[in-house]
Amino acid sequence: MREEVFKIHKYPLGHKVDKQLLVSIKDIFLQYDEHMFFEIKTECTNDTACFFEDIDECFEYFEKKTYRIVKMSITGKFKDNQVTLIFDNGTHPNTEIKFQFDNGDDYLLLKNKIELCLSNFKLNYRILSRLPIMTFLLGFGMLFIVVYTNVKNIIFPELVQISIMSIWTCGIWITISLSSIRNIKRNLFPCTEFRIGQNIRIEEKNEKIRNFIFVTIILTIILGIIVNLISGFLF
Repeated sequence: MREEVFKIHKYPLGHKVDKQLLVSIKDIFLQYDEHMFFEIKTECTNDTACFFEDIDECFEYFEKKTYRIVKMSITGKFKDNQVTLIFDNGTHPNTEIKFQFDNGDDYLLLKNKIELCLSNFKLNYRILSRLPIMTFLLGFGMLFIVVYTNVKNIIFPELVQISIMSIWTCGIWITISLSSIRNIKRNLFPCTEFRIGQNIRIEEKNEKIRNFIFVTIILTIILGIIVNLISGFLF
């Protein structure tokens, strides 16, 4: 008796969706069933939905369009089974795979192959994609002020303490409540990079900004350490 399987697996965010990934996924489907039906569905920022049965056709289409992809579904339909991979970089980012199989062994075979494939397309900054970066930085900044003033035995006047707490509280509220701040973060540290067509140029631009931010932070930390060491040595 065959075991029917219908499962949805959610995965940690942070994948790069490019032509190589699509080709690899399609190849896995073909190895399982060379007569399978392959479909790509994209959803864009202008509420446009597109369907493709060919990878090259998908890339050629978006090479001519300025649409930015926010969600992509990759589906393989077999005789009695189906697999759908979903990469969502929208308001509620999500990465999941839906399996509908009439055989538990076949389900596990495809699941393991797909997961192994996805592991090769993880983003190197994927942890930052999931973290509320601005909230984290504000919290770290407040912690630094508390620790530093305690070590140096610095006591701020009450007005300064109130001002620091007010700025910190407003900063936390702004980063949580304003969608524009969340959009900037999601653009610079997307949960999924769609390196397709015009999206490639956008992702390359964001990559340069990320590199600049990382270099600036590292240099600032190094400079702060050097200044602190010199001041401690001289004074």
